[in-house]
Amino acid sequence: MTGTGPGTGSGTGTGPGTGSGTGTATRPPRAYAAPSRENAAPGDVPGAPAADWWYVRAYPGGPGAMDAAVRAALPWLAARAAELDAPAWHFLRFWDATGHHLRLRLRCTPDQADALHARTDELRALLTDLPQGAEGHAGEAGGGLLPAEPSMAPRRQPVGVSPAPYAPELAKYGGVHGIHLAEDVFTDGCALLAETDLVAHPAAHARAAAAVALTQALVTACLAPGERDAFWTAHRRRWLARLRMALPADETRQRLNSLASAVRDAPWPQGAVRARLDAHVRVTRGVLDRCTVTRVPVPRAELLLHHVHMAHNRLGFPPPEEAALVLVARGLMAP
Repeated sequence: MTGTGPGTGSGTGTGPGTGSGTGTATRPPRAYAAPSRENAAPGDVPGAPAADWWYVRAYPGGPGAMDAAVRAALPWLAARAAELDAPAWHFLRFWDATGHHLRLRLRCTPDQADALHARTDELRALLTDLPQGAEGHAGEAGGGLLPAEPSMAPRRQPVGVSPAPYAPELAKYGGVHGIHLAEDVFTDGCALLAETDLVAHPAAHARAAAAVALTQALVTACLAPGERDAFWTAHRRRWLARLRMALPADETRQRLNSLASAVRDAPWPQGAVRARLDAHVRVTRGVLDRCTVTRVPVPRAELLLHHVHMAHNRLGFPPPEEAALVLVARGLMAP
């Protein structure tokens, strides 16, 4: 997808910037606790070590391996974050001319980043051991809800891990302070996936139902009633063109109606998974409240739009499918 967001690209991704690192999960990730100091990180506190980011691009071998790559690499990343008590860590999906890949990031000291880079072979081994389907890892990108967008990425892609510099999109989230606040949402959103393994659910349509449920809850909790119509309109303006690129105009209404019906009838999040989604909504609302109080110079609804986009990215839904699912979310909400 050509993504947008802190570190977005032509691929299914958007998200904060670029950095460097690697690793392997030897134990299940624990629930990630947000740092006790608001947005505190190495280098933020007088006398603390300088802050750095470990950031790598993890290539699983093709678009058909992206879900499996998330399920393998995310527990590893969460475990490293727990070991280091990292104040921020996250991933996003992305594709560009180099291929489909995950962008893994963890905030740490320079020495910790070096130590993580020394473990790159662990992460590469996880990717090499991913199960392959009948077509290997070549399958289609995205959740399979809609025809895949044309991609500049090669269909057959090697497995690999490469470091990169981290360059967050500061303007999108309101500068240095705004991106630090946004990282709390990124971190909790990734912890949610590590704890619930939502990516193991079929994209069509249990995972799609989770995306719709999360979108509805975020809009309801984070925006006043008078702000919600503006949000839905802004989202259509931002992403509807990508849906139109994926579907002929004469098919769009029928496909959306079919998708809405399938999502409505799919298993929706319940029990512990629903509780964890609701907890993430509270984290997001709290961050947006702090953005308002500290006068982050980006409108609240626009910040939420970016966070909704990142949630769909991490769940494996590229912009055309995100556009469709957000329309479904709006249509299925009670008047």
